Amino acid sequence: LADEPTGNLDSRRGEEILELLAGICREGRAGALLVTHDAQAAEIADRVLVLRDGRIEARGDARADASPDVPPDTSVGATARSAARSATP
Repeated sequence: LADEPTGNLDSRRGEEILELLAGICREGRAGALLVTHDAQAAEIADRVLVLRDGRIEARGDARADASPDVPPDTSVGATARSAARSATP
């Protein structure tokens, strides 16, 4: 679970953390649930849920849904595909 993992980091360190999380997921060692207000951070995900006022407003592929137009009061929950596989019996 990564809650705003890049929130207090400079852009270079933020990219390093996102690459680390993505690498762990690609290797199949773990899945990740990323919660962020940063649409660029959500782009590493295989799946994105956009929440507004406590309700799911949009869902789908991260590349289609994540955009710089996501308002700052909107949370973006992103999940790596390996997380979905590991949750399936």
